[in-house]
Amino acid sequence: MRRESKYIQKMWPNIEPIMNSKFGLGFLLVIFFLCTCSCKPRRIMQVFSPLKDQCITIFSHGNQQFIVSGKVDKIPDSNYVVIDISRGGNEAEALNVCWSEKKGWYAVIHGVEILNYHLDSNLYIFSNKLPEKEGIPSESLFRNLNCATISFECKTTSPPSNTTIVID
Repeated sequence: MRRESKYIQKMWPNIEPIMNSKFGLGFLLVIFFLCTCSCKPRRIMQVFSPLKDQCITIFSHGNQQFIVSGKVDKIPDSNYVVIDISRGGNEAEALNVCWSEKKGWYAVIHGVEILNYHLDSNLYIFSNKLPEKEGIPSESLFRNLNCATISFECKTTSPPSNTTIVID
């Protein structure tokens, strides 16, 4: 018996009947393939306006985030931005957003690199630079009515507002 077989038999003593069956090895390989290839880590966060009539969906996958307009479960062909969050640190810690009274929003994640920009600029504006107040980046604009700062780490809004966060 090969050394690998002895190891497998020692670690999983009841696996030999499965491995010796006609479909056992193939079945195990299929299960292994499905678990390693289709189970991609992806986090989804949805941020709703105070009236719950608008939504921003954020897909996080590896070093990228997809900021998508609307409540969606997959990345659409339009109305999204792809950003690089690989630098970490203090950058990409928060989404700052102001909701338009009509349809639309203005959002900022300070310091990230924008990889792709596919937003309808008549309705949605995304930036990687906070507005400046006396030459210093400031979140003060996002403390107004219909605005919020959403912490990615704490999953909270500041100031506490009617903005709702849903995490899948």
